[in-house]
Amino acid sequence: MVRPLLIVALLLVPAAFTQAEDEVAMAEALVVNRAAVLGSPGVPKALDAFLPGGKRPQPLAWPLPKGSVVVLGLPHHDPLARRLCDVFQLDVDDLGGGYAIWAWRDGRDAKVFVMGADPAALQAARFEFEASAPAKMIAPDMRSLDFKRPNEEAFTVVRAGTRRVRPHHAIRAWAPGDFVRDEDATTAGGARANRVWIETRQEPHRGWRATVAALRTQGVTPVLALRTPWPLSAKDADVFARADALTASAWQRELGVQHVALVFERNTAARERAIARRITEALRPGGLEELIVVPSAYSDRLARALGPPPDLRDIPEALIAWSGPSEHATTVTREQAERRVREAGVPVVLLETWAAPSQRGKDKARIPSLPRGRDADLPDVLAGVVVVGRNTAPILESAWEPLEAHRFGTQLLQPLVPTTGTEDPEAFAADLMRRLRAADKENLGLVPWMAPMADALRDGVWNRGGRPSAAGIPIVPSSGSVDGRLDDRAWGFARGLVRYDRGVDVLTYSDGHALHVGIRIDRDVVGTVPYVLQLSLEAPGRSQRWHVRATPEGVTLDASGRPGAPALEPGHVRTARHVSKTHHTIEVVFDRFALGGEPHAGRLFDCGISWGPTSLWPAGPKNGVTGTLLVTR
Repeated sequence: MVRPLLIVALLLVPAAFTQAEDEVAMAEALVVNRAAVLGSPGVPKALDAFLPGGKRPQPLAWPLPKGSVVVLGLPHHDPLARRLCDVFQLDVDDLGGGYAIWAWRDGRDAKVFVMGADPAALQAARFEFEASAPAKMIAPDMRSLDFKRPNEEAFTVVRAGTRRVRPHHAIRAWAPGDFVRDEDATTAGGARANRVWIETRQEPHRGWRATVAALRTQGVTPVLALRTPWPLSAKDADVFARADALTASAWQRELGVQHVALVFERNTAARERAIARRITEALRPGGLEELIVVPSAYSDRLARALGPPPDLRDIPEALIAWSGPSEHATTVTREQAERRVREAGVPVVLLETWAAPSQRGKDKARIPSLPRGRDADLPDVLAGVVVVGRNTAPILESAWEPLEAHRFGTQLLQPLVPTTGTEDPEAFAADLMRRLRAADKENLGLVPWMAPMADALRDGVWNRGGRPSAAGIPIVPSSGSVDGRLDDRAWGFARGLVRYDRGVDVLTYSDGHALHVGIRIDRDVVGTVPYVLQLSLEAPGRSQRWHVRATPEGVTLDASGRPGAPALEPGHVRTARHVSKTHHTIEVVFDRFALGGEPHAGRLFDCGISWGPTSLWPAGPKNGVTGTLLVTR
């Protein structure tokens, strides 16, 4: 029955897809404003805001509608999406936890297929849909630009061609502890996590239902985490196993949860294995996709002290967690990881415990070797990572995209700030610098991506008057309009970054979707000195640094970046200027595309601000400052 359908469908496949992927044109932008959007069950609702018209995708169906079409598929979970991939010859066998996109022009129509390994991968593909404003919307004399109605006020475009985005690890789990808030779903989604552990022994209630719904909105899979916190006798182990099986069955039946984690403390391997088998047998009929076991002996050191972890080879759904040679190992070598996988006989996930608060209350900042488990050698050995700790979700961003060894700055603080949950980034940065100065060369040698920090300290890159410069900026709801007046209520809560000459102030805040920077200059200063104020901003992982230059004549914007950086797109950075009797005010808004992600809590940005008379340029004024912006709650 399928063969005639395949023959007809193959006649519709454009000739471009018979060519090698590197021959497909990559530069053309396809406008998809009027495209029909179809999706598999499970497409995250948070993706809707990025789609043409901001509408919910219609259910995927065959035949596809005529005209332009956007297909969002989960071929590993949806048989119809898999059949479409076979029909259009789209290779999705090895998505590796990421997504692939095929986009081409068929006459006057645009055809776009985005296939993800899981809902989180589709959510990560949101920046493939870019908002681009027509020239008339960004004319210099315009005072305000609002993108709340994308169908009428902006174009949604997708670059033509074939692209594959594969994360460093397919499993990117966050275990925040014994309480998961609804807002944690947004934090997890922004960090590209695809699993969040909900640690409870309770059956589903209204609060947990809301939490599970919030996670799925972001494309994040909920994992029921069951903890067995003390040694058990054989009889007690059987009682716990039956109770846990009933709890897990209720979560599976009522909320559709098919991922479970078992966390053991000081139990024997035989009893851990018995409990794992009991729960697997209870859940398998209803659909169990994954069982992650955190044994009592989760490190090599504990295995020597307590005995080997359980053998789970007879449980096909099982994975086992491992933290490396010790509970807080600073590095994991390929040899160690390969040995653990051979011993386990099942997939191994790396348990990232170094960021969790100390149980003794000594919550001091550690300096770990973050590439551990994320080194280029290890993704083909380990199945994924589980990051443990209340404020540690941003660490998972580097499980999606590895850190760049030649960068320091924000890529040092980004994973470390969450380990303390600090609301005082200046104090944290100062403490971190002190620890780095005190660290011996041998320890820094284990952390190659931190090596440039010594040079940075000597060169004063991070210093302003001899002290590290870092600023926490708040998340404040905004009206969304940009008019340059700085009279929106949100500006009353903005963080002041720097003040010059008692007449020049630079302020900033985040609204969770964009980063707002305001510049206020007294009219007396403007009338006295022909000034230049320049602001530069760069986000970790973004290949561009944005430059905003303000003078009495107006505001200019440009971008510099490494070769291959995306071209500057109008609308991604919006500026507006207002002149009153007392002030010149300038407003600059960097949207999620310009920043390479939403400015959620925990995100950091490199920032530089310079101010001075025009006569000092192009050499630049002496009173420039550089530092780090940390988005706080």
